[in-house]
Amino acid sequence: MLEGPGSMRMRGMVHDLSEGGCQFRTTALVGVGTRVRLQLPLEGGLHPVEGIVRYVRPEEQRGIRVYLCGIEFARVSPPLKRLIRNL
Repeated sequence: MLEGPGSMRMRGMVHDLSEGGCQFRTTALVGVGTRVRLQLPLEGGLHPVEGIVRYVRPEEQRGIRVYLCGIEFARVSPPLKRLIRNL
């Protein structure tokens, strides 16, 4: 789950997760520079992390327009860093 300004909420898929960020694929367009909050489904439940959208690439996936968003994490708690490192 990705949350943005106001009531913006969208589902998508996380790819290339690292301690510094991830890629997030969604059908909704998110602007570069947008501050977002992700709920990462990892061991022990959902883990919130804040970040900034650094790039957006449109793609076609089975005839549907999707957007690949590069998200740089702003702050990652030490416990979350450990979970990501151990994936």
